[in-house]
Amino acid sequence: MNSRWQLWIAAGLLAGCKTTAAPSSTAPTDAQAQAETADDGQSELAATDARRHEAALAEDQQFLADHGDDPEQAAQVLQATVRIGKSQAALGRHDEAKASYRDVIARFEAAGFNSSEAEADAPAEATFLLAEYALEDVLNLQLTGDGELLEESTRLLMDALVDASGKYDAVFPYRRIDWALAAMVRKGRAFEEVAIKVRAHPAPSELEEQDAIEAYHRIVDDFATRLDHKAVELYSETVLRGKELSIDNEWTRSAQEHLAGLLPPGDADQS
Repeated sequence: MNSRWQLWIAAGLLAGCKTTAAPSSTAPTDAQAQAETADDGQSELAATDARRHEAALAEDQQFLADHGDDPEQAAQVLQATVRIGKSQAALGRHDEAKASYRDVIARFEAAGFNSSEAEADAPAEATFLLAEYALEDVLNLQLTGDGELLEESTRLLMDALVDASGKYDAVFPYRRIDWALAAMVRKGRAFEEVAIKVRAHPAPSELEEQDAIEAYHRIVDDFATRLDHKAVELYSETVLRGKELSIDNEWTRSAQEHLAGLLPPGDADQS
């Protein structure tokens, strides 16, 4: 195998059909009419949702303008700011949403709250929602091409994984169990997805000898397996904590489902 590839692997891994013409007509077919009706319905639903989010956003922004500096309303301000971010995200205004989530964290710290108080729920949620954007980067990135292009796409994917992992870790200090469980599951998803991407990418075309190709796949599979093991640890921890605290929610169930896909039959039930 080319020595450059050995170093790179060790470091980075890792017709249309003709039909009989129909008589000319401007009348839509039943299928066309149904499709247009469905499109109209979806558009109206989207418009209704947008109006609802705009109204909620305006209400919470007004509350913030009226009470944002009132220490007596600090807890309510935190929750309102989270809702503002979620409304902005629902409206596709993601930069504004991120700024709102960061504002929640800053307001929590400025108010002097600590993780033992119920108010920590707001920054925990905001931190989790910020981490979701980092996970989206992991999901959207792909390994591409050969040579330097593959090296660069690998670097970007690994950097995105490290970034997402760190952002989910930032949820844990708030000690809010529901958001901690959510963060563990989504962090596990990041590792699992990178393992899938690494395994799916073909061997570089620069590797021509069968021995070199097989060696490449062994190294890649070893790296992907370590990513899978990390995901399994996170999913298993989620399930364990859920059982210890008698929590059965979407995150504990999601962890169990992911484990079923990664572990041999029967092992997931013992996690």
